[in-house]
Amino acid sequence: MPGKFFCGTSGYAYYHWVGKFYPQDLPREKWLEYYAQYFNTVEINYTFYHMPRESTVEKWRRQCPENFLMVLKASRLITHYYKKNLESASFLLGKFLKLADILGEHRGPVLMQFPPSFADHAVLDKFLSRIKPEHRVAMEFRNKQFLEDEAVREKLAAHNVAFCVYSWPRFGPVFAVTADFVYIRFHGAKRLYASSYSREELEPFADFARAQLAEGRDVFAFFNNDAEGYAVDNALTFREMVEG
Repeated sequence: MPGKFFCGTSGYAYYHWVGKFYPQDLPREKWLEYYAQYFNTVEINYTFYHMPRESTVEKWRRQCPENFLMVLKASRLITHYYKKNLESASFLLGKFLKLADILGEHRGPVLMQFPPSFADHAVLDKFLSRIKPEHRVAMEFRNKQFLEDEAVREKLAAHNVAFCVYSWPRFGPVFAVTADFVYIRFHGAKRLYASSYSREELEPFADFARAQLAEGRDVFAFFNNDAEGYAVDNALTFREMVEG
C-alpha cells in the first residue's frame, strides 16, 4: 500500500505573504484555514523559540482542519543549549513530545533541528533514549561530518527516527532512509531561505519521494525558503511533481 504524501511550508503566519498568497482583506485568524485549502501540513516554528503552553497547543488542535497535520519544531533549549544542562534538555524533550500529543489526530512528526556545532554521539544517544515508539521524530543535522556519518544513521534507524534529507546552498543532500516515514526540507537552492527552486533542482527530491511512497512510507516535505514568498509556489510545484 502506497504511503501518504504531506507537503507544506515551514510556518504560515507571514505578513509578507499577504498579497502574494493571502488575499489582502483576509483576517489573520483565517490564515490557517486558507492555507489548509492548498496544503495538508505545516511546520510550526514558534515552538523553536518558545515552549508553548498546553492551552496554546490545544488551541492549534481545534484550529486544524480535517486530515491536516501539524509538525512542531523542538525548542532550541533542547537542540541548541543542551551543553548547559544535558539532563534538563533531555527532560524537556520528553515534555515537548507530550505537548505534541495534545494535537491528537493532527499530530505530525516532531522536528529536531541541530546547529552546525552539533556532532556528539553521546548526546544523540541521550536524546534517542527519550523517544518512545509512538512518537514520530525527524532529526536534521547541519554538521557535514555528522551528516555523512553512517553510524549516526544506524542509531536513528534503531529508534525509527527519520534522518532529515534537506537542500541548502552549502553542500549537497544526503538521501537516506532510517524510519518508516521520510522527512524532507528545502532551505533555498542558491540563497539560504531566499531563493526559488527550478523543476530541475526539485527533480532528484521528487524521484526520492515517489520511490519512498511506492515502498509504503509516508513522506513529509516542507519548504523553508519563505523570505521572499517562494515557499508556497515551490511547494505547490513539488506536490504536482510527486503526485502527478
